Parts: sequence; C-alpha cells; structure tokens
Amino acid sequence: MVLKDGNTAYASETVTGFGKLAAQNAYQTLQANNVFENKDYLGADEFLDDNGTNNTVDTGSSSDVVFNYNLYEIEADSDSADDNEDITFSQDSNPSSTDKKGYEVDITNNCIITSVRIVGTTTATKAYITNSSGGIISSGTIVGVSATMSPTPLLKAGDTYYVEVDKDGASMNYNIDQTSITFPLSGANIDFISSSSNGGSATTGAYYAIDRIVTQNATYKSSGDLETNEVISLNSAPKSIVVYANKTLPTDTSITVDVSDDGGTTFAVTGGAVNSYIDTTSLSGTSLAIKFNLATTDTSVSPKLFGYAVCVTD
Repeated sequence: MVLKDGNTAYASETVTGFGKLAAQNAYQTLQANNVFENKDYLGADEFLDDNGTNNTVDTGSSSDVVFNYNLYEIEADSDSADDNEDITFSQDSNPSSTDKKGYEVDITNNCIITSVRIVGTTTATKAYITNSSGGIISSGTIVGVSATMSPTPLLKAGDTYYVEVDKDGASMNYNIDQTSITFPLSGANIDFISSSSNGGSATTGAYYAIDRIVTQNATYKSSGDLETNEVISLNSAPKSIVVYANKTLPTDTSITVDVSDDGGTTFAVTGGAVNSYIDTTSLSGTSLAIKFNLATTDTSVSPKLFGYAVCVTD
C-alpha cells in the first residue's frame, strides 16, 4: 500500500501497529477491571499469582522460571552449599502476638533462602519472605522447628527483604530481648539490619522468633520457558498474531515467543518477537497457546514478565 506521502506501508508494519495497540488495550483493560474474556481475536493475562488472573499459565509444562510476587523470571541456580546465617539472643520475656515477627535483612551476595529455623519457645507455624512492598515471594510450613521455603527466587545483592514467621493469623508465642544484640549483624550472604514486625523495622525492643536463616549463593540460569494453556479458541487458523508483553529487559536479556495451534502440545512457530508481527500462516489448528522464552547472557540479571496479551491479526 502506497501512502499519501509516497512511502510504502508493508502489511507486516500495518499489522504490527494495529495488533500492538489492540493487544496492549486488552491487557490494560484486564489490569483496570481484573476481568477480560479471552475470545475471538484477543486474549490477555496478568501474573498476580502463579496461574495468572485468567488462569492461562501452564505451571506443569513451564521450566526453569519462577513466580516472584507479581512477575515471572528465570529460576535461580544455586551452588547447593548451605550457609547458616545464625543469630543468638537471650530471652527477656515470652509474650504472644498475631503479628509476623522476624528480621529485616539486606542481601550482600546474590543468593536464595532455602529454609528458616525458629526458636524452640516460638509457636509459629508459617515462615515468609516478603519484599519491600510487602509482597510475599516465598513461604513455608514449619515442621518441628524448620520451614523449607518455596519457591526460592534469587535475592539480589543490595535489595532488602523481611524474613518473618507467624501462626497463620492466630496468636503465637515469641521472644523479646532488650539487651544482648546490637544491629546490624553480618552474615555470609545477608546482613541482619533489625528485628521486624509485619514487614516494618522494630524501633523499640527486639522481637525474636527465628534463630537461623539458611542461604545458598546463586545466579540466574541462562534461560527458562513460560508456557500457557489455550489462550483463545479460534474460529479459524490464524494468519498472523501480535503478542504484547508487559516486561522489563535488563541489558543482555531477551524474551521471544513460540506459538502453538494445538493448545500447547507442540510449538510450530518459534523465536517470534514480542510487540511485533508474527507470521502464523503455517499453522492450521485453532487452539492458540504461547510459550515465552526468557534468556540472559549475564546470569546476575533476568528478564521479568508481568503479563501479556495476544491479538490475532488476520
């Protein structure tokens, strides 16, 4: 098609412009309303949990990616060597509370937290890692005095987290020590900055329920795949699509797209660019699914995918 100014508008460019706008609008509609019906030519999902708002994530088929509060990123690859980050204190009293109790910690080396151990006099049943926004990124059920944490996202050097325990909303016993510890305390991969209650630093007194946090040095794996189930049941095979991605791409990272027409059993179109025209004329099926390929050549950083939308641009 020749434009009025004499330039040529190619089909792929026209489709990209229209499809990207339509897909982004679908995604923003889902964000605003928390509801979007995936049908006909448009589908969308936002990762507010590991399944997605529209439940399109195929957690069983996805590999080497981890859900981290409100996004997916590449899974951590640890050295499997435990570092016991221990803290010792004396017990001044043993009160009770329904609040979470634990520590504010700064990450000094890229690592994962694999487990949390409570003091024997503490009656907590759950352990949590929360980020500075209060979002739970990992949790575990306490068996005996220890909780195995899941998932285990990479915690980056320079970031701050809260490692806390509670009795799942019920009143638990914990400890107060006013005298024996002066913060901060340095560990192998984390620094204990202060005791904490419900994700806030303790300003008076010191609350203790945890006496060990187990860490392992870690980097990101080089790649991971996030697969969806059927996103849209189409009326006919798609000739082309545009996939909008709400993403963060640090330097040396990438996200590409594979396309399935059989609900994710096979992905016949591979390596498509996000936010761009993808030729799907080779497909004949009508059950559209997507695979996002997350990759990094710098294993200290990972691409982050918050959600997506797809527009079928026949």
